[in-house]
Amino acid sequence: MKMYDCVLGIPKEVADNAFALFERIGIGVKRTSRQFLFQIDGLGPFNKVVLMKSVDLIARLLDGTLDAIIVGEDWLAELKMANKITKIAKLDFGKKANRPVRVAVIGKTDKIIDTPDTRVIAEYPGLARRFFKKARIDCSTGSSEVQVLLGAYDYAVCVVESGESVAANGLRVVREIMVSSMCLVAKKSTPELAIFGEVLQGGLKSENFQLLKMNIEKEHLEQAIRALPALKSPTINQLAGGSFAVETVVAKTFVLETLIALKQIGATDILVQDINVLI
Repeated sequence: MKMYDCVLGIPKEVADNAFALFERIGIGVKRTSRQFLFQIDGLGPFNKVVLMKSVDLIARLLDGTLDAIIVGEDWLAELKMANKITKIAKLDFGKKANRPVRVAVIGKTDKIIDTPDTRVIAEYPGLARRFFKKARIDCSTGSSEVQVLLGAYDYAVCVVESGESVAANGLRVVREIMVSSMCLVAKKSTPELAIFGEVLQGGLKSENFQLLKMNIEKEHLEQAIRALPALKSPTINQLAGGSFAVETVVAKTFVLETLIALKQIGATDILVQDINVLI
């Protein structure tokens, strides 16, 4: 793989979150609302990004049209890709939120009934066949829950993100098939791809943390260090006047209570900054 001369494929449904992640790590994407192929500006092994359906992304990766893709583990399982591709990095982001999704069987009952009369609408026919050996399985392009609700089908095999819409419509998650994260995959790994995947993971991880800097007098240094819920040991530098500059990475959920504790100890010049990448 030559640097700056490769094409990365991503699913259309997660494009907004993917491009936001790219921009966070310093990769600019020149895009318009009607384009499917985009130029990339920034350090990385790719100079173009293309938007396609997940099934088509996998096909184009296998035939060499694309050099790497970001795709859900659900589609890799559906198409039995375990022995044909290499997973470079797991990426916990999706269409609506930065977390994995579930692939599940949903229906109106708590149990799976598998007979020749059972009707299943499936976004993942291959995964559905693991549970329905006798049932009629039709492929779905969407609106699976609605079709079960209307009675056209007994079950659906589809993505369930929060499960709120399932419950709100009186349906139930009958069986969870798998938890699926997005991942960066290629036919084989390279050093450039491995680092790119690590940076993408670092961009996602950084959303949950902030960099905290402060000054503290020598007599309060140990107390201040004990008050820090640090991701790693803090960096400490002695200043010319005898006090110390301390900086560390803190989970966003602990920032406010940490600031209160540090102010009570006597910390000054406290600065809190967002982080773009945390590796």
